[in-house]
Amino acid sequence: MKGDADSPHRRTGARSAEPTWLTLGQAAKYLGIAQSTVRVWTDSGRLPVFYTPGGHRRFLRSDLDAFIQRNGAGSRPRGDAVVLVVDDNPKLRSFIRVNLEFDGMVVREAATAEEALAGLVHLPGSHYTDPEFSWKYGVPPAGLGFLHGDGLGKEYADNMFVGAAARGVGQVLRFRLTTNRKHITTDDPRLADNVADNTTKFDLTESESLVFGENFGVITDLLTDPNGDLDLVDVVSGNIYQVYRR
Repeated sequence: MKGDADSPHRRTGARSAEPTWLTLGQAAKYLGIAQSTVRVWTDSGRLPVFYTPGGHRRFLRSDLDAFIQRNGAGSRPRGDAVVLVVDDNPKLRSFIRVNLEFDGMVVREAATAEEALAGLVHLPGSHYTDPEFSWKYGVPPAGLGFLHGDGLGKEYADNMFVGAAARGVGQVLRFRLTTNRKHITTDDPRLADNVADNTTKFDLTESESLVFGENFGVITDLLTDPNGDLDLVDVVSGNIYQVYRR
């Protein structure tokens, strides 16, 4: 998503009047990342660090410059791109933040839907609408595609298919759309509120009627091929599956 937040301050030169040693907070600002990310990188040995007798982290500015040159951290900002990570698991948010910030992205976090909504950037003339479908506990979607034509039968024509990005599960979900193709429709009374009240993360309780197929891996691409069949790409195994009508 695009945001209007200021880009983190990143510097690699003009340091004659600047201190040689930096604190944790100063190092995080220098690299343009969160302090929690600096901790993870130092604990994993990715980023050089020294400790004071009191156990506080200290960083040589020259080490940070070398790290930037070697890895690109802080030197590859994605313009004004801001990634909003929403999850109730702080460890998972931290893991995602570390990897996104290593790639030069600005990251914001939210633990709840309310925090996420408050963290969105509101542009002039924009408005927010609730999701067309959601799960109480995350079932991360991967690839999404539409089946063009009735190659699999008229009941599947122009339906939306979504891969679930949970390894070991590999479901492909099917969603029917309204006539104007603006909304999702279902005959399952449990989904009348467009929310599947599952019990845990990755669980498909109340989504059983949406399962189109299983054991496909993590599907990142869903395409209609020239025969009108549905082609699926599994990013884990590298396999390409073709779903066709007998």
